[in-house]
Amino acid sequence: MSDARTTGQPALAETAGPSGAALEFRRHSPALLATIIGLCLGLPGLSNYGFSVFIAPLKAAFGWSIPDISAWVFFLMLGSCATSVFVGRLVDRHGARAVILVAIPLFAGALALAAWMTGNIWQLRLIALLVGAVGPAVSLLAYSQAVNERFDAARGTALGLMAGGIAISSVLAPSLMQWICDAYGWRAGFIFMGAAALGAFPFAYFWLGKPATLNLTRRTAPVVSGMTRHQALRAPIFWLIAAIALVVGLYSTGVIFNLMPFLTEAGLSRPTAASYLGLFGLFMFGGKLLCGLMLDRFPVPLIGGLILLAQSAALAALGLRPEEYAAAAIAVTGFSTGGQIACSTYTIPRYVGMKAYGQVYGVAQIVGSAGVGAGPYLFSSLRELSTDYRLSLSVAAGLALLAACLYACLGRYPLRPSGAMQSTDVSVT
Repeated sequence: MSDARTTGQPALAETAGPSGAALEFRRHSPALLATIIGLCLGLPGLSNYGFSVFIAPLKAAFGWSIPDISAWVFFLMLGSCATSVFVGRLVDRHGARAVILVAIPLFAGALALAAWMTGNIWQLRLIALLVGAVGPAVSLLAYSQAVNERFDAARGTALGLMAGGIAISSVLAPSLMQWICDAYGWRAGFIFMGAAALGAFPFAYFWLGKPATLNLTRRTAPVVSGMTRHQALRAPIFWLIAAIALVVGLYSTGVIFNLMPFLTEAGLSRPTAASYLGLFGLFMFGGKLLCGLMLDRFPVPLIGGLILLAQSAALAALGLRPEEYAAAAIAVTGFSTGGQIACSTYTIPRYVGMKAYGQVYGVAQIVGSAGVGAGPYLFSSLRELSTDYRLSLSVAAGLALLAACLYACLGRYPLRPSGAMQSTDVSVT
């Protein structure tokens, strides 16, 4: 693996202002496109948003219960938590590109391995652990590092576009995987997901080159500023960021995993409910893009607080009057979910810095994964206690309001606007 100075460290910040943003996009648009494709085919991408399609065929093939199959998410998060900090350390030391290139074939192979399951439930759980363990290296942890080290003046916009890869999968994956499983069987579906994940490799190989550039007379030597991992773990601002990840992960996954049954219980037909899920994905993409643009102009506490405040109101309306407000509430919820993802990848470089970005993000991802893993079970349990989803959505609305308040508590950026680095010039010998 190559040294961090050539692949893993931030590039020299471009000139501030519109001209600086335009220059960043001119230089680094291929790398940005590679991250979009990588997240679309990585985690959470096709493999995450397409997995629900396998529930019915696996139940029919092996007699597994729906809770047994749904435990895929729990074991996926368990594997991710086990390796996030380790992967983050590798990203900091060797650069995002090197880690991603090693991880893509491993991730693809782990997904395809599910095609050879023989009916023992431990096989599904072991594969979920393997996919989760490799997952951080093909997730926001690694790909956001690749974007943050290249973009500064247009960082928010670039992060919003990057996260759009997840939204693309949320819109296309369910229908695509349903068609493949219906036409060729669930085993072919897992093989397809593995092959699709492998398709990200050439884009990462050719387009995620070193971010720094040289001229004829001198070399730019970036000096990264910010906190070390140990400093971040002692900083209240980091734990505030981690608390946001935990709260948002808890209610957002609970809502998303239970949205389809909620809509059908509310009286909508399955085709109509499915179309609303597509609406959710479309507005999630718009939220990532628009909020990314806004993050280059307004502080993240303002953006994050406002979109989650709107989400809280939308979830409350969805629980109280779904027959009237379903479409509008789902659109707002999707938009704010996408915007929150853009905000989450923006907070660490602005408040903690890029010195140990991978490791710090890895710790935050562990905290967030705890919420993601517990959310579906919590909201399903609330549904059983109250006989409908009104209590679940009321709790979600309250948690969204809490997350909005936590965003408002972040305060001003402690780092200078150019973010994570300074530079010095070293003569070429």
